[in-house]
Amino acid sequence: ARPAMAQDKAVLLPSGEQLLLDVSVDDLARDFKRKLLGRIGRDTNKCIVQLADSDGNILNDESSPASDIPSPVTAVLRKIAHVMELEPEIPGNEAKHKAGGVQAQSGCTYFAPFTAGRVLCITA
Repeated sequence: ARPAMAQDKAVLLPSGEQLLLDVSVDDLARDFKRKLLGRIGRDTNKCIVQLADSDGNILNDESSPASDIPSPVTAVLRKIAHVMELEPEIPGNEAKHKAGGVQAQSGCTYFAPFTAGRVLCITA
């Protein structure tokens, strides 16, 4: 059963697909975004969603009522990238990495040090 005073919001996805998402009277914009990511099967640790109105303005207020979100609203998905230097430290001067990276089957991209002390890993 749908919560009291629930309403459907149309969401336009980057793929061009449109879906309807239930919004309850108590939902905030952050709840709406979380529901949207769950509905499209995206991991909240690897992806964030921004909402844009029909003029392309990003709706930034996470604590506003979800009922204030326009319908349709456009979903803008962004991957979260993690950058870290790996152990062990390689002796030498601290500087930058050089040349292109190599992407592993895991999806991580590795950069060999030029004069840096460690291998650089970017996880996206």
